[in-house]
Amino acid sequence: MDQGDFEVLIQRLLERLGYEDAEVRGKTGDAGVDVYAVLRLHGMTSVPTVVQAKRWTSGNVSGKVIRELRGALHVDEHGVVITTANFTPEAISEATAQGKAPVGMVDGPALVQLLIENGIGVSTVSVPLRRLDPGSVLAESKERCHVTRHDTTVRRERPRH
Repeated sequence: MDQGDFEVLIQRLLERLGYEDAEVRGKTGDAGVDVYAVLRLHGMTSVPTVVQAKRWTSGNVSGKVIRELRGALHVDEHGVVITTANFTPEAISEATAQGKAPVGMVDGPALVQLLIENGIGVSTVSVPLRRLDPGSVLAESKERCHVTRHDTTVRRERPRH
């Protein structure tokens, strides 16, 4: 999945989570805004949300990414960084720093869980599960062989068909 497809995936996730007006904005010079959406709660509040989507296969999101996103926010906007990776301790500290606009963070494991819970980009596959059933083995054995005893001799006879 390339970065553009990843941004569309995040857009769909936000829509499934109840965000409205979700749109992909990621392109060169986007000032850190990959997806924009609005969370509206029953007319009581409206939270414009700016998402920086980081599809990384190595490395972790640093505090610099958090600062850049925060710098791109307008006064009424909330920022979120969603990544396939993890966050450095510096990023976590920066995102929750006192006196600064908080920035939400969704790391790779949390993203996977959200996608699974919301049925996005996942499918369910049924797999037959085989288990040993000793009871059926014994019953089958008794059906196949008839055991008779004559004094101390044990003879197995196959049933006639």
